[in-house]
Amino acid sequence: MFYSYVMGIGDAVLELVPRGFAVERDGENYTVAFPNEKACEWESFICSHLELEYWNEYITHDRAVFLFHLQDGIKRFEVQGFENGEVLALCETLCGCKFGSVKKMLSGNHFYHHAVFETGKEHTMNPLYQKSVLFVGDSLCEAYRERESEQYKHQMGWAGRIMTANGMTGINKSLGGASIGNCRGENLVYNQLIAMTGNIYDYLIIEGGANDAWDSAPVGEMVESFDGPFDRDTFAGGLEATFAYAKEHFASSKFGYIVTYQMPSAQFGRMADMSEYFALSKQICDKWGVPYLDLYFDKDFNQNALKSATTENLADFIHPNSAGYNILTPVIENWMKTL
Repeated sequence: MFYSYVMGIGDAVLELVPRGFAVERDGENYTVAFPNEKACEWESFICSHLELEYWNEYITHDRAVFLFHLQDGIKRFEVQGFENGEVLALCETLCGCKFGSVKKMLSGNHFYHHAVFETGKEHTMNPLYQKSVLFVGDSLCEAYRERESEQYKHQMGWAGRIMTANGMTGINKSLGGASIGNCRGENLVYNQLIAMTGNIYDYLIIEGGANDAWDSAPVGEMVESFDGPFDRDTFAGGLEATFAYAKEHFASSKFGYIVTYQMPSAQFGRMADMSEYFALSKQICDKWGVPYLDLYFDKDFNQNALKSATTENLADFIHPNSAGYNILTPVIENWMKTL
């Protein structure tokens, strides 16, 4: 999530409420929270409402974006780690005061202090904070490559990093080799859910499908019925059966499905082109009302962020290394906050 403390714009900010922004009045000002995918919309709104020689910033746990309306137009800065001398100088000049540092300036705001900087207390603006979660999936989620990592062995993969960063409890039940359909025998994502039945989690995150493509398993078809029968010898039937089980036995959980990233250089089965599997998975998600994170069909993410055709972030063209998990984690974490 991103957070912004808004001054000098007035009630115009309320028009964003129906568009997925959480807006609350704070005296004459407003506090705003919104998911990552709304950042461009927020910047457009600010640029059209910001008065001359004013600025707005929106922040998350490790960075801030500043928008200044100066005499020569809008100037934008993205500040990693909350330290930037030029931004600090602009803020101090425009408001006629001294802050000492960008971080001191931001953390001195009561809204930012509570939502982002404060530790040891419940972060009411963070829907994941101190919640419970069950992750199920295959080796991509299991993150077995980090078992021997001194830095990450206690927060392996995106699951471990997300739980640690948000003070979450729960378990990553994912297992290497697991499939959605029956191509891997008893090593099924479905069976991971069965093993955890009777436990209650705030969040349930399902990932899987790459091993079905590895084995060139039949894609299958989505059926009209919600009651089956589902052909679990196919990817489609397995995914529908998995969703049906989750809906029945984890009904109180907020859950979603990760449509995994591309692996264009993988040499096994149909992994180099999994588009048929994952295009259908999105249709199945829509049918069952399951929110999904579409990493596969995000061309920019695959080519420019994850660089999925190389081993820079995917150690063997398939499994993420620690750098890969550091790229994937904030994307998955921010999506989870929208569920």
